[in-house]
Amino acid sequence: MPVLIRDIHRQLAPFIVTGLAGTELTPAERELLFLAPPAGVILFHRNVESSGQLRLLTSDIRAIVEEASGLTPLIMADHEGGRISVLARAIGTPPSQMAAWIPRSEKLLARVIAGTARRMKECGINLTLSPVADVNSEPPNPVIGTRSFGEDCEEVSAAVRIAVGAIAGEGMLSCLKHFPGHGATVFDSHLTLPVIGRTIEQLRAEELPPFIAGIKEGADAVMTAHITLAEGDPPASLDRRIVTGLLREKLGFGGVIITDALEMAGVLPDGIAMKSIDPAAENKAGDAIPAAVIATALEVGSDLLLMSRPLEEVYTELELHEGDLAGALSADAMAGRMEGSAVRIAAIRKKVSASCTDTLSRAMDDCPDEAFLMRKIFSAGETDGPAVPVFLGAKTDFDSHTVQRFISRVLEGPGGTGLNRPAVLSPVRTDDGRETGLYLFEPFRRQPGRRSLIMLCRKPQPGDIIRDLASGYGSFVVAGRPWDAGLLPGMSQVIVTYGICDAAADEIAKMLRGRE
Repeated sequence: MPVLIRDIHRQLAPFIVTGLAGTELTPAERELLFLAPPAGVILFHRNVESSGQLRLLTSDIRAIVEEASGLTPLIMADHEGGRISVLARAIGTPPSQMAAWIPRSEKLLARVIAGTARRMKECGINLTLSPVADVNSEPPNPVIGTRSFGEDCEEVSAAVRIAVGAIAGEGMLSCLKHFPGHGATVFDSHLTLPVIGRTIEQLRAEELPPFIAGIKEGADAVMTAHITLAEGDPPASLDRRIVTGLLREKLGFGGVIITDALEMAGVLPDGIAMKSIDPAAENKAGDAIPAAVIATALEVGSDLLLMSRPLEEVYTELELHEGDLAGALSADAMAGRMEGSAVRIAAIRKKVSASCTDTLSRAMDDCPDEAFLMRKIFSAGETDGPAVPVFLGAKTDFDSHTVQRFISRVLEGPGGTGLNRPAVLSPVRTDDGRETGLYLFEPFRRQPGRRSLIMLCRKPQPGDIIRDLASGYGSFVVAGRPWDAGLLPGMSQVIVTYGICDAAADEIAKMLRGRE
């Protein structure tokens, strides 16, 4: 039964981005989108099953919100490439940002980024939550890694500039993330509040240049991070010094500022993440987002509040908080800030196209630039002919939709879109029987022949465990963390893909068959 529309819904809806429950709008979602339309929606794996279905869903959203508000809604998704590719079932998994920039070819990077943006737009997405502008300055970083263009500030700045231009060239809106820089963390803000131990002066030298480059190139939005500069400070997303003082005033950003998801542990007072943010993260269910978090995010200068859970659930929570929120939002200063936010949000909503193409301009698997990029990366590796694949990763790696698609494609070729049988995982144990948290998936357990270990690990692993395990394999594909290649000294056959993607899976399949 849908919640009743209340004043708080109408007051906050223009400043909210919410998720949706499934692959089509529920009756309650249709009613809420019309009676109190949010500024936009964010799509996840749960909302996607094919390109045709996705076009119908986004068309429905646009039609309802445009009729109700006269403005095109922002329809966004985290489809950066690599493991963070929530639209994979509709438009495939493109290379990670790091992989796309490995050849240091501006033209190739621009084509790869533009190709992804084009496919997103053809399915009705108008804002891509990319590029990632973080400098991955800490290799143990469990949340950025290959999502970044690299570890060098100048190189990342150059790539961000190219990416923003390529996205704009396809008529899409771009969003830099995660301001003021998530690359120096060793913890995941989905699960805790990372402390990066940087002063604002250090940020200017080491973390901010890529954001400055993207802003100068015309990025439409910037997403703030749930990190803190020093122990005891508020999260950057709730820190007026960062949101207004640094981003808005010192860097002169005039576009839309959006928070990272407000269900993440890094922004919640008790540090316990709510459910349904990251399918790969072991998040715990919590109570409603505190009214203080919502009000503070707006008070410090954010324009859009990102709430990734379904629309009906979000609006129910706002109703529960109505008394507290109404008081906080009624202050003159807050009203003035929200008026400025409304102007900025309306400006980018007017900028997006209200139309969606009826057909894809090319097949999902026809991505010549991505295939060329992976052939270039694989040409550095050497193999001795056919091999039997064995996959290595943590339980959460195998739970990922994009990883399951990647494994299927390795085993079945371009038609593989997801594991069509349960993966029987074998735990990896130390010599004394202790569990390591790693698992092997051996789809052809009894097949004789030389074996190739395909490493999917997203998070750092102990080097001694990897080295002991590796002794039983003839070749290696590091498809998770490229830094793990350094754990395989003396191994002559090591290929690093810089993340998972469809084109990498296709090249691995060829390699396993002896390169047809």
